[in-house]
Amino acid sequence: MNPYRGTAGEVIDPIKIDVYRGGTDLTVRPGDVRVDRQTGLVQTTHGLSLDTDPAGLGHFGGARRVASVPDELQIAQRGQRETHFEIVPKLPMTIDRFQELVSQVVLE
Repeated sequence: MNPYRGTAGEVIDPIKIDVYRGGTDLTVRPGDVRVDRQTGLVQTTHGLSLDTDPAGLGHFGGARRVASVPDELQIAQRGQRETHFEIVPKLPMTIDRFQELVSQVVLE
């Protein structure tokens, strides 16, 4: 298997490109997101980690393929590793709304 390698900021469709979450936990933790101090809204720059290479996700309880994400979210490449992606909001939103939407992500 040759995992997909994205370019900085690239947005992908999980129906077209396999992307995985380590384990089944979709709880948003404070370090997962960036919240604007003035507005209190979750920014579009950070979110829950994913990877297009399932091989390195065993220590999280195994790799689960992301089957779909709600329309208000997207999967974008983040960080130095080309296989690292994150589920992020398309537009700034409250942390409660972000968690509500993340809870609707379908893992297989």
